[in-house]
Amino acid sequence: MISIMLQGTNQKCNQLEAVFGIFPHSCNTPEKVIDALAHMGISISINSIYNAIHSLLLEMYETLWKMGQMVLIAYVYDNFDINFKTYIPMVEKIHDTLVHLTSGVLIYLEHGVTIEDLRCSEELWKKSNINPQAQPSNIPPMRTHEDLESLHPEPNDPSGLTHHQ
Repeated sequence: MISIMLQGTNQKCNQLEAVFGIFPHSCNTPEKVIDALAHMGISISINSIYNAIHSLLLEMYETLWKMGQMVLIAYVYDNFDINFKTYIPMVEKIHDTLVHLTSGVLIYLEHGVTIEDLRCSEELWKKSNINPQAQPSNIPPMRTHEDLESLHPEPNDPSGLTHHQ
């Protein structure tokens, strides 16, 4: 109610209407419904929603482009499958409903990570067993889970129990 009253007095005070307008659009609400909400003063118009989404996409593109130019970010990819099943089976439209997609995320490396910390990657690549140019003498022997478990041995407890016990 307060938002509707404020919009009546100031056309530029429509933050709630903008958020409320983008939400039904993201839920595939018909444009007629959004137009009705806009006429009631509850939502912004369809054109304003499209302009807001376009502005947000441009801002996101610019942010991702700037992040991609930095060295201190991590690229994370995830493959996932979506099965778009239809509720009404159609004989003439028999096709595979399974879609394979890949999502990507850029994550800032924070908590004091510097470019100097990342310089070890060249040394790691020289010693990697998947590097075709690696010298066999540089490649360390394969490790097992026992090696990982022995990194931090259990301290001797007076009761004789381990941490897990």
